[in-house]
Amino acid sequence: SEGGGITKTYPFEIWRYAFIEGIGPDVEIEFVDPTNTGEFRMTIDPQEKDALLRAGGGPTEYEEAGLESRYLRLQRSGLATNYVGPTKDLPFERLARMAVLDKAPPLKFDKLREIVSTFVTYDQLPSNFRYRIIRQSDANALAMVNIEVPNSALSFAGRGEAVRAEVEIYGRIVDLSDRILTQFEDTLAVDFPASDATRVNAGISSIQKNFLLPPGTFRIDIALKDPRSNQIGTRQERMVIPPLTSAKLWAAPLILAHSIEAAGDSEGINDPYLLGTLRVRPQPALTYSRSDPLLVYLQLYGSRLDPSTQAPALTVRYNILKDGRLFFGQTDDKGKTVHFVSEQRVVLLASIPLATFEPGKFRLLVQATDRISGETTSADATFTVN
Repeated sequence: SEGGGITKTYPFEIWRYAFIEGIGPDVEIEFVDPTNTGEFRMTIDPQEKDALLRAGGGPTEYEEAGLESRYLRLQRSGLATNYVGPTKDLPFERLARMAVLDKAPPLKFDKLREIVSTFVTYDQLPSNFRYRIIRQSDANALAMVNIEVPNSALSFAGRGEAVRAEVEIYGRIVDLSDRILTQFEDTLAVDFPASDATRVNAGISSIQKNFLLPPGTFRIDIALKDPRSNQIGTRQERMVIPPLTSAKLWAAPLILAHSIEAAGDSEGINDPYLLGTLRVRPQPALTYSRSDPLLVYLQLYGSRLDPSTQAPALTVRYNILKDGRLFFGQTDDKGKTVHFVSEQRVVLLASIPLATFEPGKFRLLVQATDRISGETTSADATFTVN
């Protein structure tokens, strides 16, 4: 269907699908890297991968037989073609396929979208919301949104030796003029062994969604539904992305984590908990038991680097307060809690044992002082020990 013969090509891939909703069966999607940089682009032009199309060489069988000229071949680039091929390769079929592939996938939870759009409030299904930001560039920050639902509010049903509950989630982020910047939907699936009744009744399940947002003030509207009990909950929350261009030392919000581990090869770019080479999973409800360590993740920006060592000179104090009084203190001026350093950011990791902590609420205050510039910044977060 492309003329036959032998030619040199740019790197290309053809993805074949048995079926794609909205398109139909037997779908082929072609991607070409015409710049040899690893950037593959979806195309509907079968000639785009031909590296010799506009140079000598690479004749097709029709050209070798004298049945057509290179001029006609150039005329067929794009949608036009007179090669014999299947119906799916006809110009308008390729154009229609590209239109379907380029558009956003259809939303499944239309009722939840209607609830959000009409500002109807429901409190049948309780939830909790928090967000944290990580600077990506002067123009954008990564907003990590966590939505938490208590397991005791969900309807579990048996599936063999396990029980499962699901929560349908729809949300959108709007600016101050109510312009929709992005919308999302997902399903939070919660599975437990049928014998583990304690975790089912007392635990908290969460889901994280990540968004790139510019500095400014936004509103996030969220609707949740338990499809088994038809219980619905809604939330409206304010999100603020601060200016990202400050040259002074400043800190992102603290992340108190459930786990921090090196990312394996199996984690892809779509893993919402992936931060650089680490997989950082926030602690649900910021509640720890005394057998857990308090895991701290913090990014600093604007830190000066020592020209001789290309390392920062930081004094970092980890202070934990209870009822406004210092309960625990730890100082690092040797860089033991510095995990990563670049001109853009410094990543701090700390682990604080909680075995000697009494039950109650605490406040973690992290203060970082740059000994080169003399600047100081801080970040804090509250947590509970059971």
